Amino acid sequence: MTEAFPERLSRTSHQPTSPTDRPAAPSSAQPYSPVSRPSLPTREATTAHPSGAQSSPASAHPARVGRRSLARLGHGLDPEDRLLLEEVQRHRYVTSQQVEALCFRDRPSQAAISRAASRALYRLERAGLIRPLATRPRQVGGPRGGSSPRIWHLREAGSRLLAPDQPRRRHQEPSDRFLDHCLAVAETHIRTRAVARELSGSCHVVIEPRRRVPGVSGGATPLRPDLLATITAEDAEGSYEDRWFIEVDRGTESLPTVLGKCQLYRRYYQSGIEQLDGHGFPLVLWLMQGHRAQARASELVRQLDRKQLTPELFRVTTDDGLAELLRTGGAA
Repeated sequence: MTEAFPERLSRTSHQPTSPTDRPAAPSSAQPYSPVSRPSLPTREATTAHPSGAQSSPASAHPARVGRRSLARLGHGLDPEDRLLLEEVQRHRYVTSQQVEALCFRDRPSQAAISRAASRALYRLERAGLIRPLATRPRQVGGPRGGSSPRIWHLREAGSRLLAPDQPRRRHQEPSDRFLDHCLAVAETHIRTRAVARELSGSCHVVIEPRRRVPGVSGGATPLRPDLLATITAEDAEGSYEDRWFIEVDRGTESLPTVLGKCQLYRRYYQSGIEQLDGHGFPLVLWLMQGHRAQARASELVRQLDRKQLTPELFRVTTDDGLAELLRTGGAA
C-alpha cells in the first residue's frame, strides 16, 4: 500500500492576520586560584588589552563558590549575562565568536559586538561561572587552519546557578570528536538564525530535543536530533512556518548507522505523535560536513531511494547548500 505523504511536511501556511496574531520572535586562559569574595565584576571594572583580549588576573578566579556567594552572583546577573550562560549550557561548548553571534547581535557594529561579548565573558570567567578549555593544538589546513579559538564551557558553579536541582558532575576534557560536533551544532544554530533574519522572520531552536519512538512490542526508542528549528516568516501568500529536525554529520558515523537513524525517523513519522499538535511533521535535514561530504550526501540520497525509506521525509545537503535549503523550506 502506498502511504499518503504531504508535499512539504515542514511548512505550515497561515492566513495573514493582524500583527497581534502573528507569532512573536523568540526572544587568555590563566590558572585559577581561590579568592575570598566571589562577586560578579561590574562593567566599569572590566579592563582590556590593546589587542581586545580581556585581562584575567589569577587572583580573580574562585576555585569554589559557596551557596550564599552563588545566590549573590545570581542576583547580580543582567539578562545578557544569563543568556550567555544559558547558551553555553545548552551547547556545552562554544567559541568566543559563537558567543558574539548567539548573544550580542543587536549591537550596531561588529566592533561593539566583540567588545560586549569580551567583557561579558571576562566578568563571568572572573566570577567562576565559566572557563575556557586548555589551549588546543593549532589546526593545519581547513577553514580554521592556523587558528586556536577560545572555547568556553560552564564551571560547576555556573551549572549549579542555572540548574540547582541537578546532580553535580565533575568536568572532563572532551574528545576532539565530541568537541567538534558540539561546535558544529552551535554553528548550524547560528546559520539557521541568520536565514530567519534574511527572511525578516523569527527562529526558535531547541538543542537535542527528546523524542521517543514507540516500538512494536510496547517499548520505546529514544530519538534526539541535534536541533529542532522552527522558522516563522511571511511571503506573498501570507505567513508560514518551516520546521526542521537537523542532524549534523561530521563523517564520523558509517552510512549504515545513518540509515538506521533514518529508519527511526520514519517510524516516528508513522506513529503520528509529532503531528498531534497540528504543526505537521518536520522535515529531517542531514547536514554533511567534513571529509568527502558531497560524496556521502549523494550516497545517502541514493540509499534512501533504494531502500524506500520515504525519501520525501528527508533533505540532504552540505554546508554550501544549507542556507538556500532553509530559505526555500526544502523545495530546492
